[in-house]
Amino acid sequence: IDLLAGAAVPFLPVGAWAVRVFDFPRIQLAACAAVPIALLITDGAMGPWTTAHAVLIALALVSAGWQLAHALPFTPIWRHELAPVASSTDARIRLAVSNLSKENNRKDAARDALRAVDADVLLLIEFGDDWARALEPLADAYPHRVNEIRDHGLGMALWSRFDITNADVRHLVSRSRPSIHARLTLPGGRPARVVGVHPTPPGLDKNETDEADADAGERHDSRIRDAELVRLAREIRDDEDTDTPWIVLGDLNDVAWSHTTRLFKRLSGLKDPRVGRGLVNSYHAQRPLFRYPIDHLFLSPGFTIGALGRERLPGSDHFLLYADVRLDAPDGPECEDDPSDRKEASKLAAEGDRETDEPA
Repeated sequence: IDLLAGAAVPFLPVGAWAVRVFDFPRIQLAACAAVPIALLITDGAMGPWTTAHAVLIALALVSAGWQLAHALPFTPIWRHELAPVASSTDARIRLAVSNLSKENNRKDAARDALRAVDADVLLLIEFGDDWARALEPLADAYPHRVNEIRDHGLGMALWSRFDITNADVRHLVSRSRPSIHARLTLPGGRPARVVGVHPTPPGLDKNETDEADADAGERHDSRIRDAELVRLAREIRDDEDTDTPWIVLGDLNDVAWSHTTRLFKRLSGLKDPRVGRGLVNSYHAQRPLFRYPIDHLFLSPGFTIGALGRERLPGSDHFLLYADVRLDAPDGPECEDDPSDRKEASKLAAEGDRETDEPA
């Protein structure tokens, strides 16, 4: 019964964090099905085999299969959403996103790890004054920088070896959650739009974000996160410059297979390099049994992928996620114009506005 409930809960059309959290542990819940199946088989072998044994085993298998089906696209048996580069010798652009962790005390080691990754475009999350000082020795490698320094893990920085123009720090839903929007000039003079995001985690204690009016134990609803993602997706969809590709990087605080992330992809037309390649779980770095793909890179279909992986960042609870990419064609997003998606996006955006305590 518990396994079936775990599979059914995410169908509830509500934003409560206690419901949406069941989007995350699908693989773990599928693995848990092995226990009742083994017990039922053992019990049936030791005594009379009944119809109840067969029914319960079938239900456990169905539950496990349903959970695993969500992760199946992120395995090598699935077709790539973004094609591999034509040759390993092709020039690459390395994109990386790294949640530094505001409580990370191993800043020197983390700085060395960032230097070793050697990214061309780097999004740094939870970027505060202490991180700005600690990472200053990397400044020469990244002459183009946009820093939004904030406490409480709310800061963000976009560093690049390529020219950054039209940089803008915006607040799509809440004043406490900035996003960085800019234009890059890639090798060969090709332009690309880049956005860095870090939506509010569902279930985050409001006191952790220093909200003075928050009651003890009061937690954020997932609709604030959802609203930020669909609002960004609609902006990408409505962009009239269809020949300019998009790059979206960030800690989305949502798994790759969730309904909201898949809605974001359909609305925006962006593709996930994980599809057909692997989960590349980025969080939690210190808990191997509870790791999920919540740090993301989404790209327009004109990009091809040379490598996709992660690197440990000392002291952080996140792995750094990177992708080596090449822009083969200046294609913009391929949006799916589904009226039901548009309607749902409008609903999520309105619910997020109602839930936030600090409207943008």
